[in-house]
Amino acid sequence: MRCVGLDFGTTNTAAALAEPGSEPRLVRFPTAEGPSAETFRSLLHVYRDDDSVVHVPAGPEALSTYLAADPAGRLIQSLKSFLANASFETTVVEGRPYSLEDLIAAILRGVRSALPKDWLDDTRLVVGRPVTFVDAHDQDDDERAARRLRRAFELAGFGELELLHEPVAAAWEYQQRLTAPEITLIADFGGGTTDLCLMELEPGASGGRVEVLGTAGLPIAGDVIDGRMVHELVAPALGEGTTFRSELGKELPVPRWIYGHLERWHLVPFLGSPENLRLLSEIERGSDDQEKIHALRQLVVENLGFDVHGAVQACKLALSQERHAEFRCELPGLEIRRHVDREELEEWITEELAAFAGATDEFLVAQGLTHEQVGSVFLTGGSSLIPAVRRLYLDRFGDDRVRSGHELTSVASGLARRGLAA
Repeated sequence: MRCVGLDFGTTNTAAALAEPGSEPRLVRFPTAEGPSAETFRSLLHVYRDDDSVVHVPAGPEALSTYLAADPAGRLIQSLKSFLANASFETTVVEGRPYSLEDLIAAILRGVRSALPKDWLDDTRLVVGRPVTFVDAHDQDDDERAARRLRRAFELAGFGELELLHEPVAAAWEYQQRLTAPEITLIADFGGGTTDLCLMELEPGASGGRVEVLGTAGLPIAGDVIDGRMVHELVAPALGEGTTFRSELGKELPVPRWIYGHLERWHLVPFLGSPENLRLLSEIERGSDDQEKIHALRQLVVENLGFDVHGAVQACKLALSQERHAEFRCELPGLEIRRHVDREELEEWITEELAAFAGATDEFLVAQGLTHEQVGSVFLTGGSSLIPAVRRLYLDRFGDDRVRSGHELTSVASGLARRGLAA
């Protein structure tokens, strides 16, 4: 039986097709620029046209319509981060209620439309899931997240599916490189979560054994790192740390939680509620730095979270390749520009780096292994490209045992391999 491996990610989604006798091949998705891409942006644009008809495009089409629309409507991303959240049942967008499953299904329908039509029926489907969902504090939260993910796939028109931990899927792909059995540590740095998996692998060319020895996860990854950069580069220019005089005449600090929402991509749209907009207007009227608060309010009114986080991600990517980068973000009435050194970024994310290192060390101790007993480490996921993250593992395991490659698509290919082998 043929298999589709689908890695629905917080930021990007990838899919791979596998059939007996052939290597998995990645699904190519259309882009606004023309050439196809190996990933599909996990975002939606909900907007009304001139006839007040509501449209909900996904992926690259969502981005294109968002950039062209006036008014812009609402751009929605990082929906995967809400799967374990019991308080998020429905939200109203452009006057219509949507469940979380409805919104995720809209993205998955966009992914499904790119699959070859003859692969939609009588095909095994294996879907990735994190070891620990964002905001999953117990087994009930985990089961809720998995149940909602399954329901979203059902609403999108998919049939039965198997859920597989994402780092386990990455191991199925990495296994193809082996020439001898070894114990492998997989570290998968996604947008919302970081997952660790210790596995005993045999070379895959002969259908070798894949045995999971242990898994662990933590809700810290790319989105949190982006938030640190927003805190350092953007929030001060938008009035963080300033004060305002309330309507009752009290001098108060601008609430920190506003900037906390700005730092987390998926929370930015919630700043646009009528209640929050009234608060921002009051803050602007009484502010000791009205220009900054006005820029903050316009960012919220015009739903420019995408622009802010796009500028942050561009700077982060540049710092992964060079030691210096120019951060630039244009907002209504305000342009933020700053020279950034890689060392500054590493200082900003000191806590996150310590969390990655601590989780890795504690995980190996829990498994009863030393660093020397691990044969190799495979790093995958977008945040594994950050030099400081990679250096954590080079320092612990040495250059000869740390491997990487196909950071955004290895999970999808591994999911397809696993489905074919089952």
